[in-house]
Amino acid sequence: MKNLPTSHFFLMKRISTFGQEIKNNMIRYILIIVTLYIPTACHRSYEEDLPLPNYRPKMKIKDFGDVSVTFPETFPCDIDGDGLKDLFFKTELIGDPINRCDYHSFSFRDGSFTCSPVNSEEETPSLTAGDIIGKYSFPNHSWHFASTIVLAKKNIPLSGSSFWSGPWKDSAHKYLPFAIEKHGERYYGWLELSFSKSEECIILHRAAVAEVAGKNVFAGQ
Repeated sequence: MKNLPTSHFFLMKRISTFGQEIKNNMIRYILIIVTLYIPTACHRSYEEDLPLPNYRPKMKIKDFGDVSVTFPETFPCDIDGDGLKDLFFKTELIGDPINRCDYHSFSFRDGSFTCSPVNSEEETPSLTAGDIIGKYSFPNHSWHFASTIVLAKKNIPLSGSSFWSGPWKDSAHKYLPFAIEKHGERYYGWLELSFSKSEECIILHRAAVAEVAGKNVFAGQ
């Protein structure tokens, strides 16, 4: 094989060097992009999960005037004032012949465009003033539409004394989280309620929903 001329040799070497430079530059560009993207992604996740310390989205407030929902009533709520019912509070008699017991059930149901965080026990969180309400606020819960959640239940056995059960049976000014979906965006909110075992009723105080979509809110805000 004949040796390549010196000029060809240096040309091939230059081409090889140039290719290596392109490869090195591409690696540097990729590292720069990754470095810039990671903080941005983390920042977006933080904004979605936690509101900024001084940020308070404007809220639309609904005052229920401490209305009582007693057995066997149903009370629908239009919280954002658009004419659609967002939440339904209801009471009903449930018979359980297997366990020889009747129940007075006190529950709420989401409207068609309302969702609530629900866990595997079919319970929703009971919040105190200042708790954060947002997409990622409730570990071990998933946001479900048209859920029916039992707040409290009076157990009336065939023999023996009646007794109360349910996660909200001793609630006093606790906050129920929810979200209303419009045009594919969610508006987070809360409803303040109490439960009276002596009066056997749900007491609705007030509710609020954000006027800005996708922003986390504080219970009682």
